[in-house]
Amino acid sequence: MNRSLAIVRPSLTCLAAASSLFAFAAQAQAVMEPGAWETRTKITGLDLESGQTKTFADATTKVCYTKEFLAKDIHLTPGVDQRKAEAKGAKCSISDARREGNTASWKMDCTLADGTRTEAVVRNVAARRTFSSELSQTVYKQGHEVPMKISSQSRHVGACTADMPSM
Repeated sequence: MNRSLAIVRPSLTCLAAASSLFAFAAQAQAVMEPGAWETRTKITGLDLESGQTKTFADATTKVCYTKEFLAKDIHLTPGVDQRKAEAKGAKCSISDARREGNTASWKMDCTLADGTRTEAVVRNVAARRTFSSELSQTVYKQGHEVPMKISSQSRHVGACTADMPSM
């Protein structure tokens, strides 16, 4: 197994969950159009063996967002990410939370159950038919400092279909 991946694997689980949350976060605003949304999420970070930036994950998903889900507006609140991470055994704090119009940002620092520490800066921007989410994170584990980035781009792609997960 790649040494970088082994070091950051516990946080990749949190990152994957966070990636989903950030996608949801931007879409929660009432300005978002209900229907089918396609999201491309890319996770990159420092490969400790080569010293180069490496793509750890690059995936595209589709999900159906209902009008009711989008009206809740709960996912632009940083506490959602904190609760999800803490449900997995992390201890987190939020700072510098800001929300202006269709943009939200915050910092989240966590200590995972295995002692790994993370520092993240999140920025989400929503619009009627598009959204973007950027998370820049540094993972501190076993004496290593590994910068990582999760970038998500979403777009409305039409009507929901029966095979899509629905929110």
